[in-house]
Amino acid sequence: MSDLDEKGYERHLGMDSPAQELWEVITRRNGAKWDIGSTTASKIMARKRPNLIPIVDRVIQDLVGFGHYWHDWHKYLTDGTGLPQRLDRIRRDSGILALGYEPSTLRIMDIVLWQEGLAEKARRRDVAAAAPLVDG
Repeated sequence: MSDLDEKGYERHLGMDSPAQELWEVITRRNGAKWDIGSTTASKIMARKRPNLIPIVDRVIQDLVGFGHYWHDWHKYLTDGTGLPQRLDRIRRDSGILALGYEPSTLRIMDIVLWQEGLAEKARRRDVAAAAPLVDG
């Protein structure tokens, strides 16, 4: 995804792209559902295209609050701030490659965000538990 310019993004992930069309079919946005939600659909698609499709789940969505998920990730991965390089460094420094698994940059991003999302939920839970009770 980080290698796509805006034209490439529109071709591969835009609203009229094959990926968007597949998303609509899998999630049945145009009619009755198959009981496949966004998380499962994104995992199916990400398995086939690990460098192109990020995984969508509630933990990550709650953390980042993105609207159109693919477009926002493309923007952040191509804005010149070095995010793909930082994710590659995390992949290299994590030791995961020694396990014989070479996750894509998007998988590393999914893992980092998911872990941070879980930590954020725990922090919120701890703060709420520590808050004094207020009489109504």
